Amino acid sequence: MKRFCSWGGGKDSYLAWVRASEADSPLPLLTMVVSGNDSTHQSYGEVVQRQAMALEIPLVSESVSWESYEDRFKDTVGELGADFGVFGTIDVEEHRSWVKSTCSTLDVTPKFPLWGEDPVDLYYEILDRGWEVRIVKLDATRIDERWLGEPLDTDFLEFLLDNSVHPMGEHGEYQTLVLDGPGFNRRVPVEITGSSSLGDYRIAQLDVGEVGENR
Repeated sequence: MKRFCSWGGGKDSYLAWVRASEADSPLPLLTMVVSGNDSTHQSYGEVVQRQAMALEIPLVSESVSWESYEDRFKDTVGELGADFGVFGTIDVEEHRSWVKSTCSTLDVTPKFPLWGEDPVDLYYEILDRGWEVRIVKLDATRIDERWLGEPLDTDFLEFLLDNSVHPMGEHGEYQTLVLDGPGFNRRVPVEITGSSSLGDYRIAQLDVGEVGENR
């Protein structure tokens, strides 16, 4: 049976991948990198490649624009000939509906291992698993800039809850990258060297190194 995990490089897709892989063998990754003219997009693509190398699993990576996203997603999944895909959506019905509708045209069964679960419980599960997860993008109108580049921890969760922000950032309030955790044979070498602005968002500038030897 051919399958894939829709991969964003952050905590949600990683948790979905871990749960699905615990029930079966590790899933190949599919990532759609929205292209841009700045170094942020290039660095993100490099991190995703390093993650796949550290996990030692296949990666299919496509560079797309927002306008071409859906068509390229359909083309790529169709070329994979997949029977089902795993997605990290938690509680945004609009996104789940889009995935289900898109997959139905390809005869692909979508699976949502995190759907409907308490986001606070999911946050604590990530902490309990001991992953290294860094905040690499945030909405500065909702989240103080001092959190950019910081790891997920209980202090950040307390800040989110105190300010009525979704604990898992499901509505785009913040985004993360996973640098180490179960399945990683070595840490993804990323250092945060600064930040830049894009509208209301602050984005971490990343220095991506070469993946070293296995542990």
